[in-house]
Amino acid sequence: MSSDKVKPIKTEQGRYSCKNCKRSFSVLVGTIFEETRLSLPKWFQIITLMLNAKSSMSAKETERNIDVTYKTAYYTCMRVRVGILMPETKLNGIIEIDESYFGGKARSKHNIPDDEVSLATNSLKRGRGTNKVSVVGMVQRKGNVKTKLIDKLTKRNLLFMLKANAKNDNSILMTDGFKSYSELETYIDRLVINHLKQYSKGIVHINTIEGFWSDVKNGIRGSFKSVLAKSTSHYI
Repeated sequence: MSSDKVKPIKTEQGRYSCKNCKRSFSVLVGTIFEETRLSLPKWFQIITLMLNAKSSMSAKETERNIDVTYKTAYYTCMRVRVGILMPETKLNGIIEIDESYFGGKARSKHNIPDDEVSLATNSLKRGRGTNKVSVVGMVQRKGNVKTKLIDKLTKRNLLFMLKANAKNDNSILMTDGFKSYSELETYIDRLVINHLKQYSKGIVHINTIEGFWSDVKNGIRGSFKSVLAKSTSHYI
């Protein structure tokens, strides 16, 4: 907005008035700090702690370090996570795609007396076919990562995500043998690595995106007791 369309409000320090709509605003409008009651120095402290954390940082840890309420810490951390999301850019070149599943281990439903030893016998199946949260990830080698929560890993849903996040010109896609990935060949050239035989064959592998999943899960496991399914995307 040009300076001839706004004017400072003398009675309110740091606020300006728009000559067109007659509304007042500050320089915080359109940022993660908009309408906040928390002081900016504390915001900057939280951002510094989150960016320098080895894996991630929970709201409880923020509450203890910054001396704010848990509600404020949670709200602030979530705003920072949203604020650091990458802009809408499309991947190109060599692209890998893979899905991963997020969720805790199954718990026994049987009531075991306190004086008896309990050995866990039930567990959730790993990989496809679980009732965990399914997340699809795409990575451009030596580039950015795109992730999306997808309840049903159908050909249609995967193709929609691919078209929204990747260019097909001068690009090639690397996948494993999951059947739903076969439809992606209608949009982009694809090479497949058969994990039943090998995990890499020259440039054909999905080790980059699998390494990303490992880093994300280690970060969540090391900093949080649990993550809500609907908020999973904010921690990836």
